[in-house]
Amino acid sequence: MTTPPALHRGDRRRVLYAALLLASAIALMLALGTGTARADQSVSVSNTGEARAHTGGNEAVGNASDNDADNDQDADADGDDGDAEAANFGGAANFSDGEASIDTGDANAIGVGALTSVNQETESDDDGDVGDQEVDVDNDGEARAHTGDNEAVGNASDNDAENDQDADADGDDGDAEAANFGGAANFSDGEASIDTGDANAAGVLAGTFVNQVAEGDGHGFDRDRDDNGKDRDDNGKDRDD
Repeated sequence: MTTPPALHRGDRRRVLYAALLLASAIALMLALGTGTARADQSVSVSNTGEARAHTGGNEAVGNASDNDADNDQDADADGDDGDAEAANFGGAANFSDGEASIDTGDANAIGVGALTSVNQETESDDDGDVGDQEVDVDNDGEARAHTGDNEAVGNASDNDAENDQDADADGDDGDAEAANFGGAANFSDGEASIDTGDANAAGVLAGTFVNQVAEGDGHGFDRDRDDNGKDRDDNGKDRDD
């Protein structure tokens, strides 16, 4: 006796799909054979979102240096035995410059971006009743876009210029001259600029399309009118009776 080969995984999936299709077809045939049933249709769509876009909160400093310019000079002339001269020439300077620039891009935030399309079609059952159709679409979104709160400082330097000079001339028996020529200076400059982009925020950006179709054959029971078009009372009887 020959043993049948084992089914591979792909073969087992195909067999399972075929069995499901067969079962669905049988169920559909049974439903069609027993008449049309009244079916209610209800669709509920809920979209919830939150978005935040942030390009701000930036800080730029062009110059935050700590500068010292010191000029310390000492000139000493002693003319005890003759003429004496002493001189100092010097200076100290600081040159400090800075530039700061902030350029932020656009900030775009969308809490909910949704496109909802619903199509409902129903037909009356054997009694002429048409099922209810209900659609509920709820879009709840929150969005925040922020490009501000920026700080730019061109120059935040701390500068110190100091000039300390000492000239001493002693001319007891002769001429004595002492001189100091010097200075201390700070040159500090700065520039700052901020250019922010656009801030665009949309809590909900949604499009909803609903199509509902209900069809009936007109053979259902009308409580208000009989088959001849006569009015009926609240009990379903002809008013002429």
